[in-house]
Amino acid sequence: MAVHKLILEEDPSLNFKIFALHTVVEDYKMAYLLNKTLAINLKRTRNDFITKVNDSVLAFPIFEYQNTYTLENYCLAPNRIQTEIFESQKSQNLFLNTTVTEQQNHYLIPEYKKVDYVLKIDGISDSSKINNILFKIKKVKQINSVYQVKTNSIKTNTIFQL
Repeated sequence: MAVHKLILEEDPSLNFKIFALHTVVEDYKMAYLLNKTLAINLKRTRNDFITKVNDSVLAFPIFEYQNTYTLENYCLAPNRIQTEIFESQKSQNLFLNTTVTEQQNHYLIPEYKKVDYVLKIDGISDSSKINNILFKIKKVKQINSVYQVKTNSIKTNTIFQL
C-alpha cells in the first residue's frame, strides 16, 4: 500500500498576516497614519484586549477596521504596555510610609520585544496585496521599519485571539 505524505508550509486555516511596526509615535497617531496611508478607517474599540499574565490583568488598546467589500479585518495593537507596581516602605527617616513605584513592561508578542506595534490583517492571502501594503507603510516617514512576521515563529497565542 502506498503512503502519501502532505507537507504544508503554513496552516491554510490561518488566513491572516501579521506586520511588525517600529516607531515612536502614540497609538492614536499610528492609527491615523495607517488610515491615511492604506485608505482604511481604524477606530478605537470600546473594549480593550484583556489578557492575564501571572497575577496581572493586562489591557491592550485595540484599533479595528472591517472592510465589508473585501472581507478584510485590520487590527492594530501596541506590542508593549507598562504597568506600575506600588510598594510601600516604612523607614526610620524623615519620610514615613514612602511609596516606591516600579515600571514593568508586558508584551503582546514576547518573542518580538523590540516591536512597537502589531498590525494583524485577517482575510488577506494575495502576495501582491501584501507587498503593496508593506510598500505603502514603508513610505511613511514616522515609521522606522515594517516587516511581516512569520506566524509559526510566534509561541504565544495572544495575537491569534485579536
